[in-house]
This record gives sequence, structure tokens and C-alpha cells, in this order.
Amino acid sequence: MASEIRGSDNFDTGNAGKVLQVVQDIQSGVVSTTATSMTAFGTGATITPSSATSKVLVTITASLSGSTGIQVPVSIFRDAVDLTSGTDNGMVEVLIANSTVTQAITVMKLDSPATTTAITYKLGVSGSSGTMYSGRRGDSTSWNKGAITITLVEVAA
Repeated sequence: MASEIRGSDNFDTGNAGKVLQVVQDIQSGVVSTTATSMTAFGTGATITPSSATSKVLVTITASLSGSTGIQVPVSIFRDAVDLTSGTDNGMVEVLIANSTVTQAITVMKLDSPATTTAITYKLGVSGSSGTMYSGRRGDSTSWNKGAITITLVEVAA
């Protein structure tokens, strides 16, 4: 038997789950780092939650490249806080097998910042050695493509 929810049904229990605001930042251009411990990468996107009980759905997509053989753990930062509990393992790890390729990544996190002051979310990266890039291939200063896109969705709790 199929389930159905009609517009006339009233399952509303308040504003929980309601989207309150959406912020998006697209950082084009080349960003690079030689960090060997988890560090914030790029300029980030800033949101001011309307309620201290709100949640923020963070979605970050990026194109990463670097030196051949570099391993890049990826994380999300809220201001100076690494949301993967401060480990250098990150949420996912990307292996840059060859400096002529870029790796597309997407990471997501439902965060509970518990504040109504402005907060900034950034991509976090850590490399095993060499230089990591977004916005270019590791072996080319003329192949500048890709971006870091951060989308923040405030959701009522």
C-alpha cells in the first residue's frame, strides 16, 4: 500500500526543519597551501544564525590538485574549530595520484553552532607533503579552473 501526504493533512509541529536562510560563496582563482596538519583553506562563507537552536547544513565542493602522490585529508572548519574533532584524518582523504589531474570532492556536515553571531565555514585540508591547490592543476600555472563552493543552509531545530 502506498503512503500519501496531501496538502490538506496537517503534520506541522512547529517550524522544525524549516529553511530559514541560505548563503553561498564561490571562491574562484588559485588557492594553495603546504600545510601538513589540518588547516582552514580559502576564504569561506559566513552566516549569522537567527536562533541559537538552529542547525546549519554545510556543503563544500572543491577541485583539488597537487604534487604527485600527495594524500589530502579534507575537513570542514567553523571559524577556528575543525568539525572532525581536531584529528588530521579528516572526513575523507583524497589521493592526488598525478599532478596533471584534479580531484573533485564534496563534503557535508549538519552543524549545531549554538550561536546567533556571525560564523565562517571553510574547507579544511592537510597534506602529506608538497603543495595542494584548488583552482588549478598541480603541474600547470596556466590551467586555472575549478573553485571552492560553500553552501550554508540554516534549518530551524
